[in-house]
Amino acid sequence: MRRTKANRFISGFTVLLLFGISGCIEEFPLQTDQKSIYDASRTLVVEANLSDLIRTQEVILSRVADFTNDSIVSFDVADPGTYLFPGQELRPRPVLYEEGAQVRIVADSGTAYNFVEGTPGHYFSENQFGALPAVGYRLEITLKSGQQVTSKLEYLAGTTSLEQFIPQRITDPELGEGIGFYVSSRSNAEDAPYLRYTFEETFKVIAPLWNPQDFVLRDYDPCADPVAYTLELVNRSEE
Repeated sequence: MRRTKANRFISGFTVLLLFGISGCIEEFPLQTDQKSIYDASRTLVVEANLSDLIRTQEVILSRVADFTNDSIVSFDVADPGTYLFPGQELRPRPVLYEEGAQVRIVADSGTAYNFVEGTPGHYFSENQFGALPAVGYRLEITLKSGQQVTSKLEYLAGTTSLEQFIPQRITDPELGEGIGFYVSSRSNAEDAPYLRYTFEETFKVIAPLWNPQDFVLRDYDPCADPVAYTLELVNRSEE
């Protein structure tokens, strides 16, 4: 059994630039000449992570944005999701979502899972499902223009179980003090080169002088002399 840092395996169902679904990450040489910009502007980007968890699966479709809208020199290290031009505030990167497509995932057993568009470019499976071992899955997309995109079959390489999760206070030389999360797991697949885990962060706010009750003003009449009102003490409906 091989040990690694992850908690649960998610199949490498990532598609970039119509190269087909691949279980690995490949470098793509970006060119900034006008022809490359024009060709790239018509390129479809597919983000699809098919998990073995029984859940609503998601596929995201978008188009490559113009390279001239980006800034390499002023890249913001603290927040990679934004970019900065001199003298201007941070703003989100442009995302050109692909709308109106028909998306489905088909298993080699013939079972098909249809997806519906929830928000622009975000497609969600109609029914919850998870990838099964030894079953191949293929992504099929029909764009609004009629163009069809089909991936090759991908298989779940293996599963892992979470063994240890340790939050630890650390100091980053660039970002300063923070919390580091260290995760270890055990995989049953010796040939699974990539593992992935995700987590959701939340927080709790404790008001120093919080009270479960609040004042409510009723029967207020500003025209009366003196001004008429009734002040009631009630339990808070919301914290």
